[in-house]
This record gives sequence, structure tokens and C-alpha cells, in this order.
Amino acid sequence: MDLRDLDLNHLVVFDQLFKSNTLVKVAEKLGVTQPAISKNLATLRTFFGDPLFTRTSEGMQPTIRAKELRAPLVLALQKIREVINGGSGFDPQTSEQVFRIATTISNEYLVIPKVVEIVRKQAPGVAIITQTFMQEMPRSCLESGFYDLMISGYYDEFPGGFYRQSLYEGDWACIASSSNDAVADEMDLKAFADLKFALNTRNGELVGFVDRLLWKHKLERKILSGHSSWYALARVVESSGLVAVVPLNIWRELKGHFDLKVFSVPLEFSKFTVSQVWHEQTHKSAAHKWLRSNVFGVSQEHLKSQQQDLLAASVFR
Repeated sequence: MDLRDLDLNHLVVFDQLFKSNTLVKVAEKLGVTQPAISKNLATLRTFFGDPLFTRTSEGMQPTIRAKELRAPLVLALQKIREVINGGSGFDPQTSEQVFRIATTISNEYLVIPKVVEIVRKQAPGVAIITQTFMQEMPRSCLESGFYDLMISGYYDEFPGGFYRQSLYEGDWACIASSSNDAVADEMDLKAFADLKFALNTRNGELVGFVDRLLWKHKLERKILSGHSSWYALARVVESSGLVAVVPLNIWRELKGHFDLKVFSVPLEFSKFTVSQVWHEQTHKSAAHKWLRSNVFGVSQEHLKSQQQDLLAASVFR
């Protein structure tokens, strides 16, 4: 089979099958009969050499091949709509677009909830899906269109074909249980290194940027607990006598839920910059511009103000 065997209706049906897991719902959505949807699906199966969607107790579920095809095909549909609609093709009020955002655990917790809140008000049919990643940039997924956006503070340089916009600058806080007597108001670097630590670990290893700073002073610290969840880390610090270094804005979110205190140490922590990153294929898309604008607005108005409030109140160091 070649491209002449497919038309736009086939791609629309493919897209709708992800959103409605029964042929009946897809038919109702598109205003056609169920046999017409079945015929379209049969053509798609033959064309791609894969069942694409299989019947289960929970309705029609996509195969692995269908999941691989979805991002590039949906992107193709979006670009066609933009061309047909004179380069815009995106109306937040009527759109049912699905955006996939790759992000870190902290930004999924800090940025995404507010983004979803705004999106719900502006675009009630738009869906946001986030997936967290470790330290390696999900480059191929951004290039293929599987991810529409990445939010991260890990990288200073990016390969060609990518754009970046700074969202906010972050600082660090050292936290301990309010009852931890091992933490003094004033301690030297050796006393700090002698404390027992918990760590937010993304790759399962018990080493972080604090260790690299201590190594420069020929010091080492003991890390006895590692967690990917900030809530788990805070709970451990509260109950175990361990201490931890966390982003300042994470501390602000945690302090109302746990009995913790912030303490200062004679160690210079460099600030970090969190950015949103996207591939050039989505750079001029009206839909993606709208998404990026909302992410930027949330970061500027919400997170930055939180950090300024904390610094003004002298909560940190």
C-alpha cells in the first residue's frame, strides 16, 4: 500500500480512537456510522501492518505500534489544520489537543499544577500529560514530536535545532527536623560534612552536587537515604535525624506539611536556571506558542514571587 490508500479521515479516526476507546463513541463524535469507523480502522491496520487497537475488557486499547505512531501523526494533523486555517489553526476554546511535557520531578510538582489550572480555564478540551525523566535529555522524543516541551534545570547547552527560554532562577535550602540538635545556628564546613544526609536521587546513586563541592575542600559527607519523591525525602528528614539540601521553592511547599527548619552552612551553592526547551518543528506552531506562553507566565508570576517572598522574609540563610 502507498499513501494514496490513506486520506485525512483515516488519520482523524486514528486520533479519535485514542481519546474514545470504543468505535461507537468515535462514530458519534465524528457523526458517522460505526461500520464506517470499522472500515477506516481496517484500512489503517492493513496499511501499517499492525492491529493498532485491540479489544479488551476496558475497550479498544492501542498497541505499542499505535503508541509509536500517535505523536508524529497527531503532529501532522495539527500542521495540516494550521495550513488550512491560514497558519493559525488553534482555538483554545474548541481544541482537543494533547500536549506531552517532559519534566523533572520538582517542576512536575511546582509548575505543572498551575499550568493545568490555567489550561482548564482557557482550553477546557485540551489535555496535559507529563512524564518525569532522569538527567539525560530526552532528545529523540522531542525531535520526533512525542514530547511537545521539556522543562528542566539540568542543561546549559543544547544541540542544534532546539530553542530555550529561561523560566526562573532557583536557589537551595538546607533542611532538618525542628528537633534535630545536631544542627547548630553556626557551624563550620567540617561540622556540616559530618552530619548524616538524605538525598533526592534521580538515578539511584547516592551522590550529588553537594558532594562535588565538598570534594573541593577535601571533605566527604555520609548519605544514608535516597528518594526520588520530595515528600518522601521530607518525611525521612523529619523523622530520622538526617538533613538534606533541597531547592528553595520545594522547601516553601514542604514547610507547611512537615516539622522542618532551614539552617545555613558556610558553602556557596550556585543558583540554577530552569528553562523550557522545544524542538524547531514546533517553534512556529500556534498551539505550542500558546502552551509555552502559559508555562512562562506561571513560572514568572507564581514561582518567582514565591522565591522573592522567602528571601524577603529571611527564611533562607
